[in-house]
Amino acid sequence: MPLTLDSLMRPVRTMTATIAAEMGEVAQGSTHFHVLFAVGILLFVITFLVNLAGVRWLFSSRRAGQNGCFS
Repeated sequence: MPLTLDSLMRPVRTMTATIAAEMGEVAQGSTHFHVLFAVGILLFVITFLVNLAGVRWLFSSRRAGQNGCFS
Protein backbone atom coordinates (compact mmCIF):
# COMPACT_ATOMS: atom_id res chain seq x y z
CA MET A 1 0.00 0.00 0.00
CA PRO A 2 1.31 3.44 -0.84
CA LEU A 3 2.04 5.60 2.15
CA THR A 4 0.86 8.78 0.44
CA LEU A 5 -0.79 9.73 -2.84
CA ASP A 6 2.54 11.22 -3.90
CA SER A 7 4.11 7.75 -3.89
CA LEU A 8 1.86 6.70 -6.78
CA MET A 9 3.71 9.14 -9.05
CA ARG A 10 7.25 8.14 -8.09
CA PRO A 11 9.36 6.28 -10.66
CA VAL A 12 9.48 2.49 -10.58
CA ARG A 13 11.56 -0.16 -12.32
CA THR A 14 9.96 -2.85 -14.47
CA MET A 15 10.38 -6.54 -13.69
CA THR A 16 12.58 -7.14 -16.74
CA ALA A 17 14.80 -4.17 -15.90
CA THR A 18 15.21 -5.43 -12.35
CA ILE A 19 16.26 -8.88 -13.57
CA ALA A 20 18.69 -7.44 -16.12
CA ALA A 21 20.23 -4.91 -13.74
CA GLU A 22 20.67 -7.18 -10.74
CA MET A 23 21.38 -10.64 -12.14
CA GLY A 24 25.01 -9.84 -12.91
CA GLU A 25 25.75 -8.61 -9.39
CA VAL A 26 23.90 -11.14 -7.26
CA ALA A 27 25.64 -14.06 -5.55
CA GLN A 28 24.65 -17.34 -7.17
CA GLY A 29 22.45 -19.46 -4.88
CA SER A 30 21.51 -16.58 -2.57
CA THR A 31 17.98 -15.63 -1.62
CA HIS A 32 18.24 -12.59 -3.89
CA PHE A 33 19.21 -14.89 -6.79
CA HIS A 34 16.19 -17.12 -6.19
CA VAL A 35 13.83 -14.15 -5.90
CA LEU A 36 15.05 -12.81 -9.25
CA PHE A 37 14.30 -16.20 -10.80
CA ALA A 38 10.86 -16.17 -9.15
CA VAL A 39 10.20 -12.75 -10.69
CA GLY A 40 11.22 -14.14 -14.08
CA ILE A 41 8.92 -17.12 -13.70
CA LEU A 42 6.07 -14.83 -12.66
CA LEU A 43 6.68 -12.65 -15.71
CA PHE A 44 6.64 -15.75 -17.94
CA VAL A 45 3.37 -17.02 -16.40
CA ILE A 46 1.64 -13.65 -16.81
CA THR A 47 2.80 -13.42 -20.45
CA PHE A 48 1.72 -16.99 -21.14
CA LEU A 49 -1.76 -16.42 -19.66
CA VAL A 50 -2.29 -13.22 -21.64
CA ASN A 51 -1.24 -14.97 -24.86
CA LEU A 52 -3.42 -17.97 -24.07
CA ALA A 53 -6.44 -15.73 -23.48
CA GLY A 54 -5.81 -13.95 -26.78
CA VAL A 55 -5.54 -17.17 -28.74
CA ARG A 56 -8.68 -18.58 -27.13
CA TRP A 57 -10.59 -15.38 -27.93
CA LEU A 58 -9.33 -15.41 -31.53
CA PHE A 59 -10.30 -19.04 -32.17
CA SER A 60 -13.63 -18.79 -30.37
CA SER A 61 -14.65 -15.77 -32.43
CA ARG A 62 -13.72 -17.58 -35.65
CA ARG A 63 -15.56 -20.73 -34.57
CA ALA A 64 -18.69 -18.72 -33.81
CA GLY A 65 -18.72 -17.39 -37.35
CA GLN A 66 -17.82 -13.85 -36.41
CA ASN A 67 -15.20 -11.94 -38.27
CA GLY A 68 -12.35 -11.44 -35.87
CA CYS A 69 -9.66 -8.82 -36.15
CA PHE A 70 -7.49 -11.06 -38.35
CA SER A 71 -10.00 -12.51 -40.78
